[in-house]
Amino acid sequence: MRELSELLPPSDRSIDVVIATHPDADHIGGLPLVLARYDVELFLMPEVAADSTVARALFDELADRGTQAYYVRRGMMIALDDELSTTFMILFPDRPTSNWKTNAASVIGRLQIGERSMLFTGDAPSSVENFLVAADAKHMDVDILKVAHHGSKTSTSESLLRAATPALALVSAGTGNRYGHPAPEVTSRISRFGASIISTQTAGTYSLATDGVKWYTK
Repeated sequence: MRELSELLPPSDRSIDVVIATHPDADHIGGLPLVLARYDVELFLMPEVAADSTVARALFDELADRGTQAYYVRRGMMIALDDELSTTFMILFPDRPTSNWKTNAASVIGRLQIGERSMLFTGDAPSSVENFLVAADAKHMDVDILKVAHHGSKTSTSESLLRAATPALALVSAGTGNRYGHPAPEVTSRISRFGASIISTQTAGTYSLATDGVKWYTK
């Protein structure tokens, strides 16, 4: 929440779209407060069982605020900006996932800004990655990969990296976390495919911008 308030000016109290990739506490823990403090126009999430204190707090806040909330499904396209033809395409889930494990039901989506692109992967395991590569390799090819599951060894398969061909891989993981994320075999695999790696463990909050042709560090 602190990072969000630093990124948005104090006068800006609105957010166009919030996507909860899946209802694990480390992915939605701050969202009830975000909904309470900001006017969120659209809230998206996968349809998967969630019965935790933080999930209930999130659903209560959505109801109290009257926020438009929808379960996502493959093929949905969110138009974000006309000038640069900015879109977010939902690639997964492509089927009912209500009884799935939460990580496997993670929302996977492709952000397209002009000629530039980025793949968001939630905590999706390699089985889901490999399914998408086989089903839709053309939409997996991006400039930047947000590495799945904080760099866990359960994700970021060779087939994904071969299809995605990212120039940059971003890892979101806490310093000294008890899981050892990112796993050394994952960072080694990414490096073998020629991508640079930036982790929040060393870079902290990392911001990028693009004019639709080139990426820039903010």
